[in-house]
Amino acid sequence: MNRCRLVLVLGLVGMNMSVATPSARAGEKQSGWRRCTKCEALFNGPEFEASVCPAGKHHNLEDDGFYLVGFVEPLPRNWRYCAKCKGLWFDGSNDKGKCPAGERHTSEGSSEYVVEADDTGRGNWCRCTKCQVLWFAGDGTGGKCAAGGRHVKDEKVKYKLDQEPSFPTLPVSGKAAPGVELLDMVMLKYLKKLGCSGASLTVTRSHQPGPHGWQPTTDHAPLYSRGYGWCDLKGTVPMHPDTAIGIGSCDKSFIAAAIRQMALEGKLDLNGSLFKQLKITPKGKIVDNRVWDITINHLLDHQAGWQGEPWAQGQAAAGDPTQFLSPYEWTMHTLENVMVQKLRDPPGHKAEYDNWGYFTLATVVDRLSGVSFGEYLSHHICRPFGVDKLLTVRITGPARISDPHRVWNASAEGSGWPFVGERATEPHYPNYTTPAMCTFMRYFWIDGRPRDNWNPTWVRAGSFTNSLALMFWRSDGINFAVAFNGRRELEGDWGKELDDMISKLIALKLLPPPPQSPRNLLINGSFEQGPVVSGYLPVDSGSTAIKGWKVTRGQIDVNETNYNSADGKRSIDLHGTPGYGGVEQSFKTIKGHRYRVTFSMSGAPAYAVAIKRLAVSAAGKSQEFAFDTTDKKPDDMGWIDYAWEFNAIDESTNLEIRTVMTTDPLAGPFIDHVRVWDVPATK
Repeated sequence: MNRCRLVLVLGLVGMNMSVATPSARAGEKQSGWRRCTKCEALFNGPEFEASVCPAGKHHNLEDDGFYLVGFVEPLPRNWRYCAKCKGLWFDGSNDKGKCPAGERHTSEGSSEYVVEADDTGRGNWCRCTKCQVLWFAGDGTGGKCAAGGRHVKDEKVKYKLDQEPSFPTLPVSGKAAPGVELLDMVMLKYLKKLGCSGASLTVTRSHQPGPHGWQPTTDHAPLYSRGYGWCDLKGTVPMHPDTAIGIGSCDKSFIAAAIRQMALEGKLDLNGSLFKQLKITPKGKIVDNRVWDITINHLLDHQAGWQGEPWAQGQAAAGDPTQFLSPYEWTMHTLENVMVQKLRDPPGHKAEYDNWGYFTLATVVDRLSGVSFGEYLSHHICRPFGVDKLLTVRITGPARISDPHRVWNASAEGSGWPFVGERATEPHYPNYTTPAMCTFMRYFWIDGRPRDNWNPTWVRAGSFTNSLALMFWRSDGINFAVAFNGRRELEGDWGKELDDMISKLIALKLLPPPPQSPRNLLINGSFEQGPVVSGYLPVDSGSTAIKGWKVTRGQIDVNETNYNSADGKRSIDLHGTPGYGGVEQSFKTIKGHRYRVTFSMSGAPAYAVAIKRLAVSAAGKSQEFAFDTTDKKPDDMGWIDYAWEFNAIDESTNLEIRTVMTTDPLAGPFIDHVRVWDVPATK
């Protein structure tokens, strides 16, 4: 088959489009050119939102094919890219044609191209002698010409383009949705640039504007979730959206969340000495007493002061890491040797990116939590928030992984991970799916703090020897996560390309609007209905004065004007004046159905106990939650939203939220905006 071949003349100024670059070489192919089914013209697909169609508005993407163009030599000059309408037009005569964006086509900023004729004369692409664009004549409609009426063929020459619909050589999995081909285009482009075999992308909407700042959406389903390419190196198992891949430094957010949760549980002191809490004995004489000043907070902020030579010396002294049972055991031996080095900087003085600091934090979790790092992450950070696609594996070799659909089946050889021998007996290396990463972003910020009701933009990138990942918190409540099973330094900001494409989808109204909130199964979930309150009102155990609720265990306070609330005017302090209480409400359920409980939590600030704790119970299950009131104020309570799920075991379920504290009886945990709804069953 003969091809229409589009040739970029090297050395000229390249146009602003993603399908053609000044560095293209003879023999290469490019994709991204699309056919508009309204006007039948060829145009640059990635710029469709900025294109102009003579049939009205933008060119469309209804033709599901990407047209391939090969670079060849010699390099004659005839065709140009029009930066106004985004089409390809013939510049081989004195007639500049007619541009649908107004007046004539422009060659400003364009490289020069050539389209070779089809030798058979049966090609379906033609030059319009009126508007000068390359248009598709194969369907007999004549399209729509910017010069008026239909296109008119140049009968002397016909052209032919090869079509490659949706990149058939690489499988794409996941549900199709309007506009998803634009995201596919970016992902497949970088999959090729990285030279890897597989990738995953998930886009979710976690938050939307509310009366008191940003509030969580009730629908947890992804907007887009796609798998690209192959899960294994032989190209036999397609990638799935929930295929887990190592995410490199993106796991720093998970590690930070685990550390902060342990601090809330009282298992460590963020401002206490790292070495004293780990109870490490130095391997020799301490030459720099400042090592005792290194705190866990310093590690969170990359300010330990041991970066560079001190850590390198300690690591060398610890010896071959493969001789240890786990990376955490090896880290403990490294820390013993770091203690006898002279620090480069005073702790807390200088911030410098520190991978080993976060590896040490994972070791802190592993040693002080009472369970392994992977177990703590699963049971205390992931599962309570619905992150159930976290997998902890012993090694990354194919012989050690039983389900290649779930864990990327990377080659152990050359993986860069030292703990792959028979001595590595405990699971230690977390792998993550992009849906799990997006669920994490729903509840936590980049630094591991619980997500509150403001909405900045955060970006976290990570890479490992054989993986590349990105977590992107957008300021409009949309999050996306990406993972590739390969790593290479890339030109261009691929995260920004995806971000920009999502913005285009929003502008084109292709993303679905935020869902309507499901009906709350509770009555008076924000405690607005009840007795008259002036400032605050103590309510005793057994009282039903708050509509729909019964006070349990001890006295509570209803607050109205003393503290700002999460929803409406009122909130509940689970400590009375004084007292240690709770509230409960029964509601109808369907046995076997799953239900989600959400609530906003804060706490009385400026009292003796900064960490406030409560428990949520239903259907024989219970979960504790904590809130740090440090730096909070009555007019800035820092409310955060928590979620918890349970399976109904009866036709009626009683929900109780109560304090688990036994000190500070006048100032306890605050709750507001309590909701319960039936979670739709998912496959």
